Amino acid sequence: MTIVNLYSTQVDLPENITWVVGNGKKLPFENMAFDLAFSNSVIEHLYDWESQL
Repeated sequence: MTIVNLYSTQVDLPENITWVVGNGKKLPFENMAFDLAFSNSVIEHLYDWESQL
């Protein structure tokens, strides 16, 4: 599992979880790198419709 957030964490995570600090509009992953994406309370912070896709 990979988590993307603007800020780092001080929490010890299990080995199967990767925490990535980054901007959600410029993710550091290849296209089609994930089978599933989940976002919670994000879409209302995106100002243009292209960013919401």
